[in-house]
Amino acid sequence: MTQIIVAKTREGLALAADSKGYAFDEQGKMQEMSINPLIPLGEKAALLAGGDADAVHAGQALSEFIHQEGLSLIPEIYAAALPFLNSEYEKIMRLKCNCLPVDPIQHMYFILAGMTGSPESPFQLHLIWARKKLPQLDGDEISSAFSVPRQMGLEYTLGQLIADGAALALIVSTIEQEMRRLNTIDASLASPPFTFATITADGFKQLEN
Repeated sequence: MTQIIVAKTREGLALAADSKGYAFDEQGKMQEMSINPLIPLGEKAALLAGGDADAVHAGQALSEFIHQEGLSLIPEIYAAALPFLNSEYEKIMRLKCNCLPVDPIQHMYFILAGMTGSPESPFQLHLIWARKKLPQLDGDEISSAFSVPRQMGLEYTLGQLIADGAALALIVSTIEQEMRRLNTIDASLASPPFTFATITADGFKQLEN
């Protein structure tokens, strides 16, 4: 499963992901593959797509839709993304459930990140996933730090750093160290190449790896 880690500070957003994805063949056998989970959504927002490799294709379709609609701020992007991704998810389910059980398709998730345009709360993170174990995606706002699959110790550490007012650079460094530590422990936990990015008042920026 794709390892995704995100965090929100007063200074901006930190985004990180490895490149591990998977797909199922017609016999239902899982095939691991390398994916690029980070999809920019203009200059002020981005999407991280994980799990089934088709999540990336759905995310790319969303990127084209967002561009066509001229959306730039995360509240309006989120409002459009949830029904759009549900439509894409339904298409994927219809195609795959002819030869696969429903459950493996559930492992598809997205994190939307971006600027709000509000000085009081300038950044937002949203998780979109199949929370209710039904063929439907739902959404939750992420208040501080979050990871998929969950890394609770890291989330606690990041939460403490954020509460103490740590600089975004330190948050990014902490996430990068954890991603590499997971890879050292077991390559199945986090597989390079890794992707790191930030969204600040200056907009979206992908970082050198």
